[in-house]
Amino acid sequence: MSRRTVALREVGQIVGGGTPSTNHPEYFGNDYPWITPRDLSRQGTRFVEAGERGISQAGLAASSAKLLPAGTVVISSRAPIGLTALASVPVTTNQGCRSFVPGNDADSLFMYYLLGSLSDEFERRANGSTFKEISGSALGAFEIDLPDLVEQKAIAMALGALDDKIESNRRTMGILEKLGAALIEQAFTLDPFGNPEYDDSRRLGDVLSLLETGSRPKGGLQEGVEGVVSLGAQHVQSAGVCARTDFGHVPHEFAESMTRGRLEEGDVLIYKDGGKPGNFIPHVSAFGYGFPVDRAVINEHVYRARAGQGVSQGLLYWLLRSPWMDLEMRKRGTGVAIPSLNSTNVRNLPTPAGLSSKASGLSEKLEPMLAALLRLGTENRRLANIRDALLPELLSGRIGVSQAGEAFS
Repeated sequence: MSRRTVALREVGQIVGGGTPSTNHPEYFGNDYPWITPRDLSRQGTRFVEAGERGISQAGLAASSAKLLPAGTVVISSRAPIGLTALASVPVTTNQGCRSFVPGNDADSLFMYYLLGSLSDEFERRANGSTFKEISGSALGAFEIDLPDLVEQKAIAMALGALDDKIESNRRTMGILEKLGAALIEQAFTLDPFGNPEYDDSRRLGDVLSLLETGSRPKGGLQEGVEGVVSLGAQHVQSAGVCARTDFGHVPHEFAESMTRGRLEEGDVLIYKDGGKPGNFIPHVSAFGYGFPVDRAVINEHVYRARAGQGVSQGLLYWLLRSPWMDLEMRKRGTGVAIPSLNSTNVRNLPTPAGLSSKASGLSEKLEPMLAALLRLGTENRRLANIRDALLPELLSGRIGVSQAGEAFS
């Protein structure tokens, strides 16, 4: 494997971005995607094709934004530094991004993985008094060890195959989420505002067999403690999806002594409190089939819920994620200094009329779908762990692609 040390500017172009004047609404539109660090922070895949906003041809001409070709690696240069995405279509960016346009000697997917692995180093080289930023010149002068193009493509293909499977699983999970939501929506008669008729005699608490939070040791979690994973509100996203993997741990002895908050297979998890004052944003997830870990407890900021009365965990999950239940939780959780959904609020959530007669049929369909979401989430975690273990070894040349295949075959 031949490698050479080169500066980034020797194998591609470093291009900055810009923002059209907001005094001209006509500068914004749908002619070109306009990518910002905020957009990169919300990326769920390697590829970016659109931002929250776009700019018009006039906006492009009247600003320092540049039209970048597909295959460009977009890098956030401030707040935060080092987020990366690969443009799948021509895009523009604001000044919070620097972009690397690969030349003939650089493979775009390989450079995506390489530059993404350097975020900590970019952060260290950033400067600025008001906020830290890595300049285009500093980025261009950054030296890398670049393998030949054949090896670049082989490395990109190996890592890309893992990410292809992860992204395929995510698409399947998205379909399952939408299908579950559609089954709930079709089961009940909705008014013009999308809300069902509620059963005034039956609240969510009437169909719950358990609702409890967990706890942490006095003084909270401590760094370096080995034990049982403790899940907090930041880990509650959706079934099979957990963006935060910085799990804290409680000692084994503490976990064994907990009288509440020890998770069981199929538990539905509900975000209890946190966020900005006056803005409670509900999140509902689930635990099981190895997701997000094999064994865990929860802290005092998360509820675990189990259903009874013929309602399955799958039905409970999609009921809580329905638009009308989301709205009800927002109303009950907002209006306090620390946005919070207390247990009375949860138990008093309304249930749709006709739930009892439809629970069995819905449960039969939704329970295996929840299990599938959790299994896919577990598989994605395993694939991501393999990718993250391989990435520095392949990029550094410590192992070759053929050796990587043997190690994980």
